[in-house]
Amino acid sequence: MTRRELMSRHGISPATFKRDLVKLREQMQVPVRFDRATGRYRVESSQPATAAQALWFSGDEVLGLLTMQRVLAELSGGKLGAKLRPLGAKLNQLMATNGLPESAVADRLHVVPPDERGPAPPLFVVAASATLARKRMKVTHSDRQTGEVQECEISPQRLVHYRDNWYIDAWCHQQDNLRSFPVSWLGSAQAMDEDAIEVEPQVVALKLGARYA
Repeated sequence: MTRRELMSRHGISPATFKRDLVKLREQMQVPVRFDRATGRYRVESSQPATAAQALWFSGDEVLGLLTMQRVLAELSGGKLGAKLRPLGAKLNQLMATNGLPESAVADRLHVVPPDERGPAPPLFVVAASATLARKRMKVTHSDRQTGEVQECEISPQRLVHYRDNWYIDAWCHQQDNLRSFPVSWLGSAQAMDEDAIEVEPQVVALKLGARYA
């Protein structure tokens, strides 16, 4: 189709047309070509779009995809392993196409499979986004003994799903120590611009892993 036909059909401006064309070519890797002889744009038939090229994800969709991939990895050794591995491979391919290699999240999402999984608490998306982006968080929570609301700055290391609850294993900058925060107990959570400090995954597992056994 010509540019005029595309703009008319989709009701977009010339500026939007240019932005969408760049996104199709560079982000989604769709082989859109301009045929100077006819003055029309077309998808290059000699380079068919793959399933990965035809998909583009929002932030929440990427988060869901990453979580699904991690759950599959945790379950791969069980009875469903043989059936889940091909699906896990497809998810890895999709993530790699969108610039999210498996190695980037392998140590950031840890799932302990319970009998049933309840819905994630409302602040889960904030916590997961900060954890994967390696950003510090400012959170508020109630003290277990006094009930007093406290505010602290944390560097999230990983998210753990255990017995129907999500936990943030994090370095607490107020206490200079590793702590586990139930996401459902948080009164508020906000991602910060500062980068999170890194603690070796083996150290986190040694310090906090026993509570999930």
